Amino acid sequence: MKLVKLALLPALACSVPMRAQEAPRFAFFALEHVLENSAQAKRVFAEAEVLGKKLEEEIKTKTTELQRMEQQLNSSSISDEGKSRIARELEDGRTSLKRLQEDAQSQYSRVAQTALAQLNREILPIVEALAKEQKLNCVLNFNANLNPIAWADETWLWRFSQEVAKRYDAAYPGGGTAKPAAAPAATTKK
Repeated sequence: MKLVKLALLPALACSVPMRAQEAPRFAFFALEHVLENSAQAKRVFAEAEVLGKKLEEEIKTKTTELQRMEQQLNSSSISDEGKSRIARELEDGRTSLKRLQEDAQSQYSRVAQTALAQLNREILPIVEALAKEQKLNCVLNFNANLNPIAWADETWLWRFSQEVAKRYDAAYPGGGTAKPAAAPAATTKK
């Protein structure tokens, strides 16, 4: 009887399917996709967009003023003394325009960085929760400018980001600001 049991043991071992190690599960997250498809993300960046347009208009106005001064400077109907005065004003205006452009860039960058920081604070918990829900091992940040992917199914590539955009809008339906995110639960290794 023992011989029969021992003879059946290898047969039983072969009949039980061995569980192969699962392939890693991952998704790509594209912040740009969320910015384009989420109403809340657009609201977060609205202040930066309004400021950017305002600053562009100020720079355009100053540039137009300097062009007008250059035309006056090239006019034959202005005296040498008048041309000298306009040339000084034009040089001062160019310096002022350069400062205006630098200040505008700095101001816009600060506002955009603040908006990006808010967006990251609000989105990262959603990304983490969705990744856990989908039992992912890793979420890779997809940047179209630094794309290391030669080819991917576009529907699959954007699916995770689209779901993040939907959940982000659902989490902030009235365009409110983020509630402080709960601290992640401590995990222990087993």
